[in-house]
Amino acid sequence: MASLSPNYRMAIVPQKKTYEINMAYPLQQFIKQTYTSNLDDYLRSAESLNQLRTEALLKSNRQEKLSKLMRYYDQMTAIESKLPISENQIRISFKWQDAFDKGSLFGRSSLTLSSSIYERLCVLFNVGACCSEIASLQQFDTDEGLKTATKLYQQAAGCFSFIRDNSLTSTRNDCTSDLYPETLSLLIQLMLAQAQEVFYLKSVKDKMRDLIISKLAAQCSDHYAEAMKSIQTDSLKDLQKVWLPVLAGKQALYHALSEYHKAEHESSERNIGECLARLTKAAELIKTADQRGGKEINLKSHINIIHSSYEKAKKENEYVYHERVPDYASLRPIERAGLAKIIPMKFPISDEFRDLFGTLVPMSVHNGLQLFKAKKVEAFNLEIGKLRQATELLNAALTTWNLPAAIEDIGTSNKIPQSLLDKSQLIKDKGGISRIDSMMAELPNSLRRNTEILTETKRLLEEEERSDTELRNQMKEKWTRTSSRQLTEYLHSEIRQYEGIIDSAIKANKVIEGKYGKNRDGIQLLSKSPNEIISSLPAATPVGALQNTHIIRDLRRLMNEVDALKNVREVLESEMKCVESDALTAKLVSALSHSNGLDEHTIIQTELDELVAPMRKQVRENIQEQEKLLGFIEKANNEFNREKVHNETSKMREEMMRNLATASDSFNELYNHLEEGIKFYNDLTPILVKFQSKVSDFVFARKTEKEDLMKEIQTSLSRPSPSDKPIRPPPPVISSPNSNTTSSSAPTPPYPTNNFTNPYLPMMPNAYNPYTAYPPAHGGQPPAAPNYYPQQGYPNYPPQYPK
Repeated sequence: MASLSPNYRMAIVPQKKTYEINMAYPLQQFIKQTYTSNLDDYLRSAESLNQLRTEALLKSNRQEKLSKLMRYYDQMTAIESKLPISENQIRISFKWQDAFDKGSLFGRSSLTLSSSIYERLCVLFNVGACCSEIASLQQFDTDEGLKTATKLYQQAAGCFSFIRDNSLTSTRNDCTSDLYPETLSLLIQLMLAQAQEVFYLKSVKDKMRDLIISKLAAQCSDHYAEAMKSIQTDSLKDLQKVWLPVLAGKQALYHALSEYHKAEHESSERNIGECLARLTKAAELIKTADQRGGKEINLKSHINIIHSSYEKAKKENEYVYHERVPDYASLRPIERAGLAKIIPMKFPISDEFRDLFGTLVPMSVHNGLQLFKAKKVEAFNLEIGKLRQATELLNAALTTWNLPAAIEDIGTSNKIPQSLLDKSQLIKDKGGISRIDSMMAELPNSLRRNTEILTETKRLLEEEERSDTELRNQMKEKWTRTSSRQLTEYLHSEIRQYEGIIDSAIKANKVIEGKYGKNRDGIQLLSKSPNEIISSLPAATPVGALQNTHIIRDLRRLMNEVDALKNVREVLESEMKCVESDALTAKLVSALSHSNGLDEHTIIQTELDELVAPMRKQVRENIQEQEKLLGFIEKANNEFNREKVHNETSKMREEMMRNLATASDSFNELYNHLEEGIKFYNDLTPILVKFQSKVSDFVFARKTEKEDLMKEIQTSLSRPSPSDKPIRPPPPVISSPNSNTTSSSAPTPPYPTNNFTNPYLPMMPNAYNPYTAYPPAHGGQPPAAPNYYPQQGYPNYPPQYPK
C-alpha cells in the first residue's frame, strides 16, 4: 500500500507486482520462423531480454532497479515494431497485480494480457513509482538531495502522464484500478505537488525573499488541492483512507505558509495591517492542516512560528503603527510561481540503453524486403521464362527441319549424326531413362509427405476451435477470452494458400506424367549405346554431292549462330539467378524506414525497375535476334530440301531422327522440372513443419489459457459480487514517446494495438507449375514469398506470381 517517507512526509507510489515468465522461447520461435540471418545473435538477444526483465522487475535492489527498469522499458519500446507480441502472434502472457489493491482472501486484483503495449505501460508505471520512492528518500537538507528529488518527481509525473494519455481499455477485460485515468491524474498532481514542495524547501534553505517563497508555497497548495480533488472519486475510495489526510493537510499547510511568507514580506514593507490579516488567515489554516493531517503530519513547529509572528506583529501595530487590519477577503490573491513541470517522455529514457535487437529491422521493413525479393525473383523468372519459351520454339523449329542432323547425315552411311550422338551422351551422363524413372517415383512420395503435414496442422486448429466453441456455449458470458476464429483467421488463410499450392502441384505432376509417357521410348533409345541406336535407325542415303555447296556452308554457319545464341541465353539466365542486391537492400531499408507516408509498393517497384530494366532489354534483343535467325534458317533449309533426293528410307530416317531430337529436348525439360520439383517439395517440407510448429505452440498456449480461465471461473463462483465500477470513457491510442510531446492521437479501436500490420501474415510461395506451356498458375495466391520459402531458379516451378 501507499506509504510516507520519513523526510517531510513525502508520499511514495507503490510498484506493481508481476511474475516471472520465459520470454525467450516464444521470441526465439518467432525469430526462427521469420528471419534467416544473424539467427544466433537474435536468439542470444532473446535470452538477454528475458534476463533483463527478471532482474528489472523481480531481483534488483533499490540502487539498480530504476536503471534496469528504464533499460527494460526502452528495450520493449524498441522491439514493438520488430517482434509483434500480441494474442495472435508472439503469445507472451504478462500478469500484473494492481499496485493499490490490498488483497483479500482470494488474492489481489490482477490482469493478464498478451500485449507488449500492456507490459510496457506497466513497466513505465513502476519507473514512475521507483522515481517517487528514490526521490522521497533523498536528503532534503542538502542541495544535491533537493536537486535529485525535484528531477525524479517531475520524471515520475511524465511517466504517469504518458500512461494516462496512452492507456487503452481491453476488449475483454477491464484494466486494474491503478491504470484508471483518474488514478493516473491523481499521481500526476501528487508528483507535481511534491516537486513544487521541494522547490519550496530549496527556497527556504537558500533564504530567498519571502515574496518569492510565498508564490512557491501558493502554487504547491494548488497542486495538493488538485490532487485532493482527483482522489475524491468513487473508484479511489481505498486510496482516500491513506492519502486523503496527507493531501488535505498539506494543501492547508502550504496555503498557510504562503500567507505567512506574504505577511513577512508585507511586514518588511511596513504594511502591518495586511501583515496581520494574512497572519490571522495563516493561523486558521495551520490549525485546519493540523486537524486534517492528524498523525501523518507534525505541524507543531509551524503552528508556533506563525503564532509567534502574529503576536509580534500585533504588538507592533498596537504600540507603533496603529493601522486598521483589513478584511482578508479584500486582499489581493497571492501570485503563483509554478516551477514543477511534467518532464515529457522521450525515447530512450535511459542513457545506458543499447538495443539488443539493433540490427533487426521493423516488421514493416522486413515485409517490404520480402516483397521486394519475391518481386525480383518473379521479374527475373518472367524474363527467364521468355528465354526458355523462345528456346523451346527454336528447338521445335529445328526438329521440324531435322537440323542440324540433316546436314550432318550427308555423305554418311549407317552412321549417327554427331549432334544426335552428343545428345545421347548428355542423356547418359545425367543418368538416362533410369534417372527419370527414379525421379518420377519420388514425386508422389514428396507430395504425400507435405499433404500429411498440412492435414495434421489443419486438424490441430480445428480441434482447438471446436473446444473453444463448446466451452463458450457452455459458459456463456463467463467465457471472456477472444474466440479462436478471431485469432486464427490468418492461420486458416495460410492453410488455404498452402492447399492451393499443393493442388497446383498435383495438376503439374499430371502434365509431367503425360509428357513423360509420350517421350519415354525415345529417351530410352537415346540412353543406349551408339551401336544400338544405329541398329534402330533406317540406313542413310548418300548425298555426297551436296557436302561442299554454299547451302551446306550457310546452314552450318547458321547452326553455329544458333549455338552462340543459346550460349548467350545461358549466361543471361545465370546472371539473373545470381543477381545480388545488398546495396539495394540497404537503400530499400532506408527508403521504407523514412517513407513519410509513401506507398511502399511504389518504392519497391521503382527500385525493382532499376534492377530489372537492363536485363529485360538484353532478353528482348536476344529474342529479336532469334526471329531474324529463324527466317534465314528457313530460307536456307527450303533451298537444301529442293536439292536433296528423297526416298522412303530417307524419309523414315529423318522422321526417326526428328523424334529422337524431340525426345532429347523432352528429357532435358523433364530432368530440369523434376529436379526443381523435388527441390520445391523438399524446401516446402521444412516450411510446413515450421508452420505446424507455430500452430502447435498456439494450440498449447490456448490450452494453458483455457485451463487458467476455467480455474478463474471456478474461483469466481465462490467470491462475493464485486461492487460496480464507474463507467469511464476509453482513453486515446498509444503512441511511442518522443522528445517533443506526450500527447496522443484521436481515439482508436480498443486495446491492444501495435505499430505494425496486425496480424502479420507471411508472404507465401505461389502455385507449383513446371513450365509456361502447361496449365496456368493456380489463381488467388499472394504476391510474394519470404526468403525462407523455396526460391527456384526455374521461373515457373513454382511461378512467383499467378499469370
